[in-house]
Amino acid sequence: MDALPRLALLHEFPADTKILVPAKLAGYQKETLKMLGLLDRVRYTPEPHVIVENYYFSSPTAMISTCSPYGVNWLRSTFLPHADSDYQGPKRFVIQRKGKTRGIQNEAEVNAYFEMLGWAIIDTETLTFAQELQLFSEAEAIAGVLGSGFTNAVWSRPGCKVITFVADTWMDGWVEWICNVNRLEYHWQLFPSDHAMMITVDLAELKKRLGKAGLLEQ
Repeated sequence: MDALPRLALLHEFPADTKILVPAKLAGYQKETLKMLGLLDRVRYTPEPHVIVENYYFSSPTAMISTCSPYGVNWLRSTFLPHADSDYQGPKRFVIQRKGKTRGIQNEAEVNAYFEMLGWAIIDTETLTFAQELQLFSEAEAIAGVLGSGFTNAVWSRPGCKVITFVADTWMDGWVEWICNVNRLEYHWQLFPSDHAMMITVDLAELKKRLGKAGLLEQ
């Protein structure tokens, strides 16, 4: 949301303009650059300082933790054609956060409840970026504790239902921004949390929230 839309203006710069990136890129970062056909224009920067003769700057399309229709529409039109159509994921699923802060204390209980409803539990870090594109673009409903995995809601179709479980000590509206711009149906529920922002989900409250979202039908 912060970096990729800035590449939309690359054609405005001289054709030999390189792209400065960190010394090491994650697999999904390389995958996105490959989809854009830009891996050969990347200039890795292991040095602490770099002096360049000509430097071009493409500004972010929005402030951090917010998004603009321009950025969202560019991301969707640019990357959705690269979705892995061979990957068939569930239509309703919970995003799992393994070994991270802002998790769920009673995760096993919550996962069992969703599985009883017919939902799947998905660890998005096990998927390729192309598979994530396909998974979220076909989703009917997505749930889980608030975290970076919900950035993928940018790929979802208008009308998809998004439910976040929010720590009462960390209320951040960036997912709501994405949902508003992308015309998704956004729902959220506050839950008590500890010093590490690990929440405890009250299943009775969760059931009420899912009911209000019309997601208790089998």
